[in-house]
Amino acid sequence: MNATCDVATIQDALAALGVTETTLTSAEKQGLDEKGYLLFPGLIDAAWLKELRDAYDALAQKEGAAAGLDYHQEVGALRIGNLPNKGEVFDRVYTHPKYLAAVYHVIQGEFHLQALSAREPLPNFEGKQQGLHPDYWGKDHDAHNPNQSADAAFMLDDFTPENGATRVVPGSHRWTGRPETTMKDASDAHPQQIIMSAPAGSVLVYNGHTWHSGTLNKNGQRRRAIFPYMVSGKYWDKGEYQNARLLKRTYDRLSPAARYILGVS
Repeated sequence: MNATCDVATIQDALAALGVTETTLTSAEKQGLDEKGYLLFPGLIDAAWLKELRDAYDALAQKEGAAAGLDYHQEVGALRIGNLPNKGEVFDRVYTHPKYLAAVYHVIQGEFHLQALSAREPLPNFEGKQQGLHPDYWGKDHDAHNPNQSADAAFMLDDFTPENGATRVVPGSHRWTGRPETTMKDASDAHPQQIIMSAPAGSVLVYNGHTWHSGTLNKNGQRRRAIFPYMVSGKYWDKGEYQNARLLKRTYDRLSPAARYILGVS
């Protein structure tokens, strides 16, 4: 982690980006604490939503079969990685004050962006749906191992049970064990899972310890989404996959607070 002269802590960065103690309501904080996720309907306005969709589609067409090679490729889904370098329109994703307030409430300390990617489940995929998983690979959750990561889905299309919406298991951020060790098959439906149905423009923020996954696109309707992944300073990868590729033009356009979120000076 490197700091600039005027942004030396995550609190400095959040304040510069408009996050205050009241950015989240008490009810929103309670929901994150108890369920492990929080849905913000309509957080992406119509103009920004169009810009994000256009940028996503342009990248998907440009990268073609190479999409995801700079991050991760997945059978049955289109992945686009390294989004901080691929358009100013994506800067607002990882610097949005409401989103950042939720991340800080989960992690309660220093954090940085580990990845900003997009994922779209492909229609007519005949394999299994994505297995349930937390996005944290350390010790099981306990009182001495606080939350270490936070995820979000910025929904560019309606999320429905038929087009591959994200599923979450409420309260699982507090469980010990992992899906792959406690379920016969983590791809199976979980009896407590909820499939997050929400209109385009909504943002789902969830504790990185919460069990979640994508589902199958059964009806062929598009389900594009952008996924920022924040990790505590303790477990942040120092930008191994993202910041090592950071372009000078990307760095030059960013504010000191945005650079801090990325972990660059």
